[in-house]
Amino acid sequence: MTPPKIFLMTFFSVILSVCDIVESNAGGGPTTPETCMNMKPKHGVEPQSDPSPYTIYSSKSEVKAGETVKLQICSSKEKIKGFYVQGRKMDFMKETAPMGSFMLEEGSEKNSKLVSCSGGIQNTITHTNNNPKEHVNFIWNAPKEPGTYVIVCTIAKNGATFWVNETSMKITVI
Repeated sequence: MTPPKIFLMTFFSVILSVCDIVESNAGGGPTTPETCMNMKPKHGVEPQSDPSPYTIYSSKSEVKAGETVKLQICSSKEKIKGFYVQGRKMDFMKETAPMGSFMLEEGSEKNSKLVSCSGGIQNTITHTNNNPKEHVNFIWNAPKEPGTYVIVCTIAKNGATFWVNETSMKITVI
């Protein structure tokens, strides 16, 4: 082979391997113990450290045990390609087990799915595709244990640009 052909083959091999590394998981986040705990995708790049353009809205700040809270992730600037969402105790960096469970809002099945992490049932919600989404709506069933909780999210603009540990306002379960 001639040197230009070798260079081109090497160049395209490197480009294709890099593209594969930052490709987001179109079918949703995995439920491996590590991902369930740290909510960090294996995209081959580190999460963003700058402020996220996304907001997590909650319909209630206080609920009784077992009641539901409607939630929405959205941004006026960016679309959402991927997400991974759990309810956690307020001190979620120490208390990493997901708390409560989720339900899909009517019509959201094409973009969202329920998964089970850390021995729980439907305690995590993730994307089903990497189509750009204006917003994501879902319902959290508060746990039976009273306390202060937050909804913790990993939100991806694309495979290389994502934020980990984005939180909603506090939700008190009484």
